[in-house]
Amino acid sequence: MKDLLIIRDPKVAKIIACDTRWKMLMILRYQAMTPSQLSVYLGKTVSSVMHHLKVLEDRGLVELVKKEVKGNVIEKWYKATAKKYIISYELSEGRIPGSEETVKFTEDMARKAVKALSAFGFNINNNEELVELFRKFISLRSAALEKIANMQKRKINADYGSYWLLLTVLTYLVLSEDDEFKNILNRIKEYLGDFDESH
Repeated sequence: MKDLLIIRDPKVAKIIACDTRWKMLMILRYQAMTPSQLSVYLGKTVSSVMHHLKVLEDRGLVELVKKEVKGNVIEKWYKATAKKYIISYELSEGRIPGSEETVKFTEDMARKAVKALSAFGFNINNNEELVELFRKFISLRSAALEKIANMQKRKINADYGSYWLLLTVLTYLVLSEDDEFKNILNRIKEYLGDFDESH
């Protein structure tokens, strides 16, 4: 399993822009699972899960790691090929032809995040500027993660949690030097106000 896989191909990014496939990748980073196990976890039919797994496998995002024969049935176990997948900055910004789906995926993610602010007591109603700030946050974070990924010289022998902590710290160290990122955080804070118990 690779530590990090940066998605630079718009066709691959389009494949993982599907919510079901994205969830499958997130699950399969932690442990290998069979299509029937995934179907229970995702609330999908086994045939639907097998279709999505085939698409992911064809693009090198998951791999078959084990086969087990149980009577007349062959169980196949799949695992993600990387601990972390990152959609490249160039794709999330729509700078590569064919990346429209990726831009839409990023915008949808930002829109859902802004909508979910209400769960934390923030009453924000469909604010397009705030959605754009969240989208830009995602994009700049991707750029910083790519920079960190390019610095990595060898594979890291660590579990996913430790690896993600390391990536997060290094990413935010890079972002702490970025004036555009600091401005985005300040603008978001203006919308949200102080983080006190009144929320």
